[in-house]
Amino acid sequence: MSALPSTPRRAGARTATAPSRVPPGPRHLRGPAGSASAPARPGGAAAPAERTARRLRAVPPAPARQVVPTWAYSLAACVVLVAGIIGIVALNALAAEASFQARELEADISAATLRHDDLVAEIAVLEAPERVRDVARTQLGLIEPEQPGFLTLDPADLVPEDPKPAVGLGSAAPQG
Repeated sequence: MSALPSTPRRAGARTATAPSRVPPGPRHLRGPAGSASAPARPGGAAAPAERTARRLRAVPPAPARQVVPTWAYSLAACVVLVAGIIGIVALNALAAEASFQARELEADISAATLRHDDLVAEIAVLEAPERVRDVARTQLGLIEPEQPGFLTLDPADLVPEDPKPAVGLGSAAPQG
């Protein structure tokens, strides 16, 4: 049994008492067996001085944070979402436009390739030896020789007897 007098209990009240906190300090200021110097109250209730000591703090409390309303987060999320959708649609439109330009350029390239092939074929026809011979006879009035003539050169006539060095490089005017 307990040495303390019993107190009437309320319905739903706790049966165990909360342990009391002893503030740190020298042992000679504490009561017997490390308990607080205030006398214990019946039912385990703390003394008013002990309640005040529990609320005291060594550091000031942290400043209260400003709470941003939920609607602000929702609005910011909607703005980001709408901006993202607009960006995706704009990029898609730019990609479609670039695709159309690429198709037009490919069509231009294929047309230029066909024109190049036609010009190469026309050059081949114009450079044919039979055509050159016909143009020489009809338009220029040239005749084809029956027997081609050949020139023979004497190698001794090609080299002068007394070669002279060239004077005045790059200038045709005589120096004097």
